[in-house]
Amino acid sequence: MIDALLIGLMALDPPADGAARASSAARRSLAGKLAIAEEVVTVETVEAVDWPDASLGCPAKGELAAAVITPGYRVTLRANGQPYEVHVAGARARVCSPRSNREGSFPAAGVKVAGIARRDLASRLGVEPRQVQIVSIKPTTWPDGTLGCSGSALTAEPEPIKGFLVTLRARDTEYEYHADTERAVACPKE
Repeated sequence: MIDALLIGLMALDPPADGAARASSAARRSLAGKLAIAEEVVTVETVEAVDWPDASLGCPAKGELAAAVITPGYRVTLRANGQPYEVHVAGARARVCSPRSNREGSFPAAGVKVAGIARRDLASRLGVEPRQVQIVSIKPTTWPDGTLGCSGSALTAEPEPIKGFLVTLRARDTEYEYHADTERAVACPKE
């Protein structure tokens, strides 16, 4: 009975087709988590695996998962220069972590200021924030408090400022925002 069920499931999910669906689900999941355009997420590897439990080998803190072998895929992706690992089984995809940083994905401050930039641009253009895509969030160090925006009204504190270069897309045009960890400023591309 179980063998017939497994054979039936395998017939519905041929390996090559399953890997393609897993790649697509992984890209969509990571892009959603990072609030970036799916097009900027690239697939590096896709590997068929049997996950040891229902959490796809990636339990959330404090989560209890049924100890049942779950066939699926380990998909390695790259977004914004960072490697990520997404575990997939069927239609479920779990972003486990960037491979280089098992504690989480982007720094929370980067996601926060990208959201600020997104809302600001939506307001300037008179559109809904969901119509503004986050293309990338790149950590950077600005030379001073102007955040690299010449002619800016920001105070030019003489010390370098850690922050982010946020690229957004709306109405087929890309916009740059320069940010520290608390604010994001529209800055024209030079």
